[in-house]
Amino acid sequence: MKNKGLVSLIFALIIFASTMLIIDYDNTPLATIFAPSIPNQIYQPINPKTNEKIVCIVFDDGWKSSLSAIPILQSFGFTATYAIVTSYTSYPDYVNWKDIRNIANAGMDIASHSRSHIDLSNSSWDEMHEELAISQQILRSRGYPANVFVYPYGPSGNNETVQSQVAKYYLVARGTVEGKCDLSHCNRFNLEAYDVYHDVSMEDFTEFLEGTNGNNITILYYHKIDNGIEDTSVSKETFQVQMQHLFENGYTIKNLSQIFLNTVR
Repeated sequence: MKNKGLVSLIFALIIFASTMLIIDYDNTPLATIFAPSIPNQIYQPINPKTNEKIVCIVFDDGWKSSLSAIPILQSFGFTATYAIVTSYTSYPDYVNWKDIRNIANAGMDIASHSRSHIDLSNSSWDEMHEELAISQQILRSRGYPANVFVYPYGPSGNNETVQSQVAKYYLVARGTVEGKCDLSHCNRFNLEAYDVYHDVSMEDFTEFLEGTNGNNITILYYHKIDNGIEDTSVSKETFQVQMQHLFENGYTIKNLSQIFLNTVR
């Protein structure tokens, strides 16, 4: 009888665990307990061919609407980096942990965008530790390497004190200084980029791409992919046209980790 009771208990626990996995796996301790091991990455930028035109696409903040970009990216065989604010995952307008797992499973890169999206250039040492280290730890507890950081505000990336703190935890960080990123001598803790906002015309977009070849790569960053009128909103239709332009004009699309990091054993 005791054995039957034990078997029944084990069976009930298995059923319970299976239910948790199916219903709410990503928001239970199981998500961290069974997370994959973190790969060992080092800073080692790729060596593009002389005539290769490399573009990187980044989505800041983890807006829920940015999920709609994934089918478009996949239709062209593109990948992108999604920068996550780890304390926003319970907010309805932002991606949750299940969304983030689906983003990664779709071949996208997961980066840290800080713990709570504060201006690091106006933060104390303790606040910077919380924003940089804790956000990285949270992402790593779920199996994401999180060696890439994206600054929440432009002034943060331009602050050398902040850069020195970012360098303690991350291998590379994207800033908001506009321009091409030269792989041969870029500041890896304040990578140049172009913001693609609501009012960016197709002419503006093509100008961003001018000069993209070899070591000169272009990083484009987005926020929302929706029909809103906010500065940070880009419609799905516009995004589709922009990605079509990249595809038809022979651009190679890689995420930040693919460009700057290498996995070693």
